[in-house]
Amino acid sequence: MTSGGRPWRWWRLAALFLLVPPSLLAAWLLLIHNTDQALLPQARAILDGPAAPVPPSANLYFTGLGMGADGGDDLNTEGQRVFALYQKNQATVTDIGTLVNIYKTAGVGQIDLAGDEKSLGCLMFRDKDAHHCIADVPQQREAWTELVRNNRRLLDRYRTLWSWTQYRDPTEMARVPPVNPLVERPFLRRLFFTAMALQVDRNELDAALGDIEADTVFWRRLLAQRDLGLVDKMVFLTRVRADLEFISEILRTRTLTPVQLDALAAVLKPSDQAERSLAGVWESQLRVIDSTLAEWRPKSFDAAWHSAPGIDDRRDNLLIYLLYRRNAHNNFEYRFFQSLSELDNLPCGEIATKYQALRETSDFSLAGLLNDPLRYVMGSHQSAGFREYPQRICDVLGMRRIVDAQLLIRRKQLADADIPGLLANAGADYSDPYTGQPLRWDPQTHTLSFEVHDQSMQGLVPWPI
Repeated sequence: MTSGGRPWRWWRLAALFLLVPPSLLAAWLLLIHNTDQALLPQARAILDGPAAPVPPSANLYFTGLGMGADGGDDLNTEGQRVFALYQKNQATVTDIGTLVNIYKTAGVGQIDLAGDEKSLGCLMFRDKDAHHCIADVPQQREAWTELVRNNRRLLDRYRTLWSWTQYRDPTEMARVPPVNPLVERPFLRRLFFTAMALQVDRNELDAALGDIEADTVFWRRLLAQRDLGLVDKMVFLTRVRADLEFISEILRTRTLTPVQLDALAAVLKPSDQAERSLAGVWESQLRVIDSTLAEWRPKSFDAAWHSAPGIDDRRDNLLIYLLYRRNAHNNFEYRFFQSLSELDNLPCGEIATKYQALRETSDFSLAGLLNDPLRYVMGSHQSAGFREYPQRICDVLGMRRIVDAQLLIRRKQLADADIPGLLANAGADYSDPYTGQPLRWDPQTHTLSFEVHDQSMQGLVPWPI
């Protein structure tokens, strides 16, 4: 009888072995789904108290939007009109390609460049080891003069941007926001540099310097604003870099007066910490993540099981419903972004090491899984992309120091043989941002250089001076 009951005992043990883990898992899911930690006061302040909106009549966003629309010349008013039409029509648009184009969604025509935007106009990037806006004018003078003449209205509109000082993207909370109107028409910048190159060619140097100085101050002022998205910061930084390239070419190809050199020195003064800071970016990101996930998270088990429209994967829907706890996730995001903000205050040479240490503390752990399981399910932070901006701005800092050194060399009217001595004794404002050592001088190619760290900046240095 004892031996006859033994098989049943094994069956009971097997059944227990099979049932206990799922039961524990179900109990754990029920526990974390029905309890939540308190939201950190700092995170609550960000989520409940976003910065006051910029009035539409003072918001550069609408002026940038009006700049590209084929409407009236009061660009801010025109931009508000276009944006109102965008808001009115976006609910009826299903094609994402249309939705991200604010003019198409609004049903508003755009001012198009007259001419072949792909082949006409100077390019502000390195090509065959030379910055070549001014240098290319003799071969392109006739075509470029016609290009500028046929697009005078666009140029005049671009120059109106410089009087604005405030920027706020009102679409940041949208699931699929339109492209920033200040970045979606890059050919305008090519046209702008082409017009300045022609001014220099006509010996209208003061006019060209006035334009490039105003443009540099404008983009640096935008770059220093706190409440921007990460893409905005990166694009605005690229605008500053292109201005540095044009200033450098003027210094290389023309002889400037002391007054003109003083004006450029004021424009190139050392970067304010706000230009580099990402603190406001991460706060905006926290608000966007909270809004997006709160919208996507199913409100009930039934809604998760039947999958909301647009979400085909039932498993992911169920995981989001069962595992996502709003406060726990927001607390984690806040702590993570605060850690990233510490990169703002580090010397450029320490960013990579600090970021790697930050990633290692963010690797998988049982405690982390229990605290914020959705993070591991979705793999939301296993990307090196967060490091790109701090390194990119350090690269541009190095490029600005090259132009600063170029300006100093012109001031002192130094011969090539004297440049190494100047760099060795010029101090930190003229050094490699990563190593603190003097910038490297190559007399054969007449270039200054340092080792850039961001991949998108590769090829920009050595920099001809």
